[in-house]
Amino acid sequence: MRLFWSFILILVVGGAAAAWWQSGANVREERGESSVTTGAAASESRVAPPQPVPVPPTPPAEPAPAVSAPTPTAAPAPEATPSFVVRGRGSAKDPFWVDWDLLLSAKETYDPPAGKREMPKQITMLNGATVRITGYFAAPIGEESTSELLVMLNKWDGCCLGLPPTPYDAVEVRLAEPVRLTGQHVIRYGTVTGRFSADPFLVADFIMGLYRIEDARVEWGG
Repeated sequence: MRLFWSFILILVVGGAAAAWWQSGANVREERGESSVTTGAAASESRVAPPQPVPVPPTPPAEPAPAVSAPTPTAAPAPEATPSFVVRGRGSAKDPFWVDWDLLLSAKETYDPPAGKREMPKQITMLNGATVRITGYFAAPIGEESTSELLVMLNKWDGCCLGLPPTPYDAVEVRLAEPVRLTGQHVIRYGTVTGRFSADPFLVADFIMGLYRIEDARVEWGG
């Protein structure tokens, strides 16, 4: 009887052990499946990282057109005043020695037909001073003596020979005392000394006379 119950006990224990082992195996299988399922689910739920969207390159900005600063307009340079060397003091004892270039320079600023009406300073400074000037003489034709002469830069006989003067290269001369013309060559040369004035004589803006020397004396020859 003990052997029978022992055998029964062994069967019961063995069956329980087998049941327990089978139960553990099932649990392990379920855990394995769960683990596999979870891993698969995790792998399925893993989302691929977003791929970068290609952005077209930004074209380089065009350089702004260079703006050059306006060049300042230079003020016109003042016209240079001609310089002349004049010897003397302008007195009766030490008169100014005037040359023709000085008298001709007046045309730069005094030419009424061209709208120029400013007498230059190098001319006005001579007004009232005693001056000396050398040139060719023209006198009234056929007269034996005269108290008036025309002293000029160029040769002119007063009629047909030589180069007729202009207002800028001739001076009207009134003598302090008359001079004889008899025996003089028709073209004469010498020096005149007297009181100078720039005294324009105009007819409809044309210059008929410009320079005068009063109370003058004549020295014939060079």
